[in-house]
Amino acid sequence: MKLGDAVNKGIAVVCALFFLAMSGPCLAVDAVALPTPRECYALPNAQGTDCLASVVEGLEPILQQYYDAALSSIRRQAALEEGPIADDLKRAITSLEHAQSAWRAYRDAHCDMVADLFMNGSGKADGGFVCTIDLTRLRIHELWQFGGFQPRSLPEPK
Repeated sequence: MKLGDAVNKGIAVVCALFFLAMSGPCLAVDAVALPTPRECYALPNAQGTDCLASVVEGLEPILQQYYDAALSSIRRQAALEEGPIADDLKRAITSLEHAQSAWRAYRDAHCDMVADLFMNGSGKADGGFVCTIDLTRLRIHELWQFGGFQPRSLPEPK
C-alpha cells in the first residue's frame, strides 16, 4: 500500500467515525433503559438510601458492558487495518483504557466532594449516590456514542 493510499484511507476512516459519532442517535436501534434513582425518592430515608445504593450497583455491570463493547469494537477494527491506521487504532485503545481509569478516579473524587457538602447530614450518602448515578449514566452514553465503529453491538442507553 502506498503512503498516499494509507492517508486517503485514514481520512476516510476519520470522516466515517465523525459522521457516525454525530449521527449515532439517528442510527440507534431500540434503546436500553438504565436504572434511575426516581423510584428511590418515594421511600423512607434508610430504604431510599439502600435503593440508591442498589441503583449504583446495577449500573456498574452496564458500565463495564459498554466499556468492553467499545474496546472490542476498536480492537476488531485495528486487527483489520495495517500501517498508520492500525497504529492510530492501537493508540485509541490505550487512550480509552487510560480515559476509563481517569474517569473512574474523577467520578469517585467528585462524588466524594458532593457527599462531603452535606457535612455528615442525613443526605450525605444519598448525595454521593445520586452523583455517582448521574455521572455513570453519562459515561455509559459516552461509551456508546464514541466507543467504536458501526454497527454498535449494544443499543443506545437512555
